[in-house]
Amino acid sequence: MREAAARTLGRVVLGALLLQGTGSRAQERRVDYAFSPARHLTAICFPVDWQKTVVTETGALAYDFGPGPYTRPLTEVSMGIRGEELAHGMPAIADPRFPAATVDLAGGADTIRVTAFALPGTDRTPPANTFMQGRIRRLGGLNGAPGWATPPPGCDPAFRNAAWGTNRPILYRVRVPAGSARRVALGFCEPYKGTRNQRVLELRVEGAPPMTIDALKDSVKNTPYVYFFDARDANRDGEIAIEVHASPQGNDPNVVLNAFWVFPAAATITPGEVIAGKGAKSAEIAWSCGLENELGARASRIDGILARITAPNGSPTVNVKTHRLLSFDEASGSLGEGAHPFVVAHPRPVAAEHDGDTWHLLLPAGTREAQVYILAGGDTRVAARRLPDLRAALRDAGMYWKNPGLLPFGHIAVPDAGIQYVLDASIRNFYQIAEQVDGLFQFQPGPSVYRGLWMHDEAWDVVTALALGDTASARRVMETALTYQLPTGQVFASEPFVMLRETPLTLYGLSRYTVATGNADWFRRRFRAVSAAVSWIRTTRARTLADPGSATYGLFPPGFTDGGLGGLAAEYGTTYWSLSALRWAARAAASVGEDDSARSWNRLAADLMASFRAAARRDERRDESGNLYLPMRVGDTSATALPQQANWGMIDGQAFGHLFPYDDPLLNGTLAMLDAHMAEGIHMDVGWVRGGVWPFLTADEGIVQMYQRNYAKAEDFLYAVANHATPMGTWLEEQLPKAAGTRTGGDASDATASSLFIILLREMIAAEHGDTLEILGGVPAAWYAPGSHIALTGVVTDFGPVSLDCRVSPDGNTCTLTAGCAREAPGATLRVVTEGLRDAGFAPVDGTAPGQAANAPLAAQVKFTFRKK
Repeated sequence: MREAAARTLGRVVLGALLLQGTGSRAQERRVDYAFSPARHLTAICFPVDWQKTVVTETGALAYDFGPGPYTRPLTEVSMGIRGEELAHGMPAIADPRFPAATVDLAGGADTIRVTAFALPGTDRTPPANTFMQGRIRRLGGLNGAPGWATPPPGCDPAFRNAAWGTNRPILYRVRVPAGSARRVALGFCEPYKGTRNQRVLELRVEGAPPMTIDALKDSVKNTPYVYFFDARDANRDGEIAIEVHASPQGNDPNVVLNAFWVFPAAATITPGEVIAGKGAKSAEIAWSCGLENELGARASRIDGILARITAPNGSPTVNVKTHRLLSFDEASGSLGEGAHPFVVAHPRPVAAEHDGDTWHLLLPAGTREAQVYILAGGDTRVAARRLPDLRAALRDAGMYWKNPGLLPFGHIAVPDAGIQYVLDASIRNFYQIAEQVDGLFQFQPGPSVYRGLWMHDEAWDVVTALALGDTASARRVMETALTYQLPTGQVFASEPFVMLRETPLTLYGLSRYTVATGNADWFRRRFRAVSAAVSWIRTTRARTLADPGSATYGLFPPGFTDGGLGGLAAEYGTTYWSLSALRWAARAAASVGEDDSARSWNRLAADLMASFRAAARRDERRDESGNLYLPMRVGDTSATALPQQANWGMIDGQAFGHLFPYDDPLLNGTLAMLDAHMAEGIHMDVGWVRGGVWPFLTADEGIVQMYQRNYAKAEDFLYAVANHATPMGTWLEEQLPKAAGTRTGGDASDATASSLFIILLREMIAAEHGDTLEILGGVPAAWYAPGSHIALTGVVTDFGPVSLDCRVSPDGNTCTLTAGCAREAPGATLRVVTEGLRDAGFAPVDGTAPGQAANAPLAAQVKFTFRKK
């Protein structure tokens, strides 16, 4: 079985030419996960699932992620043999469209094969965000971590749990009689940060002065603190707002709130009494934060581990490592929180041992098969009484995932089984990480620390959804982004530092969607919001025009950069995205007859480009190899900053805005500088992890290389990125090269990496170049093997939905190509790039010289034939 899985996943030896990056179109490339990280997580949850279950490389199911330690689960459920250390084999998902993860465990003669998956249920409605009969609302997402902190004995257990937000606030609303007053207490207990000034929080309670606190006030971890506010419903809307925001005074933008209590306005109670639990007895509301996902779920979500066991020398166990306060019920053999089962095993455990933070549930001797259920949300007592057989549930789950209408599989097909596997796994992961928040749909970068809305990723995600023919999700996510638009036109979501490019990112996404879909009515209905965003870009840039001597003259004020640079700084990322957004907005405006706006916005883009060129001439540098490049910081005078640090901005500008001519010296010098700093075929030292590689940045540059028509380099990047995926087809955001260690950064089961891999592969088959759609440019010669098939079906390009079918005859002598656009595209050209075909030995039958492009008007259907020379 393992050999069969290896063939399915395309696990073969990686050619040395890939490592060297020679750029030969004819070289043989393979997907073998040679650089897969040692530790990783892969989502096995359902699309748009409130329970973001992930499986580890050892086959353990992982839960309870908090704002530190990042991407480290506080709860893991795994199989074992009592008293033995089991080694794990390579994890696998046999069908990338069905996330049932299988891992083999072994210790001597004892072996366990575990298969972990989520059980399909009848109700996966997103959890409600109102609680206590509507007395409490939580807005902006329900991220939380049960058992995050361990306060001293005798403390209110409410301090153990925590709501959290990454680059976004925690927002609660408490219902009270309109205009009334209350005394509110907020409770904090920090178990992660080790020094002061790391997690500095700004507490805002309606009607009271704001307060800035350090979560580690006395530099002692797991110490509870309580802060009181004399609150009042100042706006008389019948609610008191309770909010926690990150303070710019701290070093971590991730916020927490462990608990809050609401007392009558005249209540007399001390912090010590609240900490000791007296607040829970006398408060009108006593709320332990961070449990809202499970509390709001209408029905229980169930994950399963089906284990096949051979243990002649030992006793099998179910191991539950957790910070939750659990107890073992001998009558039912379940492990739970009070009367609510959390882990149930069949056969029933005969005993339980508690060792530190781990429970060991001992299964009967001679157990050959174990079925383990993890229950979350809803009434788990009810769910535990009607658990299905996991063998039948596994079949049902397979049928669920293979429903043709579930996800947009099948829009891109390639003949390399390894690349197709990673593509389909990427599509699955992309939608698994998405979420419904406050009734609105959003794509998200990751399932743990980056579980939330990031406007930068959403701009990419719109392009990804279009590449999969999913225009509805592209539209919905842009509608979600617009809910963050302020009356000034600015889009503001990320805190505490203002990310100025959020506004142009949103403007770009909705404009690109409009051009690609031709949804003119939708754009017209949002034209006021579009115009407001452009006006905000104009007026924000105008703030820099008052001082011609400023480094930012004609560009933008300082903002938050991210992607390798923290704090506030004058940076070029906002300029690149504003240029892209203005050009696309002008194109969208012209498409709906708003010609005056289109001309005005194009003039603004031209003025901004002129200012950029002047600043770039001042700031450009050469690296140690003589490559001309532009640092990310405006007016950068640093002598120690790495040339490549956070230097993703120009990549984005060319990949998604096509801002520069193909032969632009600064663009090509910056690309050469980035490509001079690589390890394992991936760009190094660009992001947050020093000495680390960043796979999805390399996919981003691969998109640029496709536009630059450096096809062989794009192919190298595609395979290098694929070989940094886990064997289950997902990525970490950043990781050290294998020879350097196992440190990682960002999120795991990273959906942004999935997103950019999908875009890169689509661009390699069909890429827009102005008024031309170039097809087959990035297709390797090896993909034209006998019987091979390359296809796009309903992929939405800037010219509308495009389909393509390229087939090589079984004898390998003929290649037929049919391509077309479902929407009229006057003046547009279809260009077939035949370099890969030439290298595979094919020539067009019309007598065109081998290697030259075959051109035709972009129409409903165009046919070409190529034969072996």
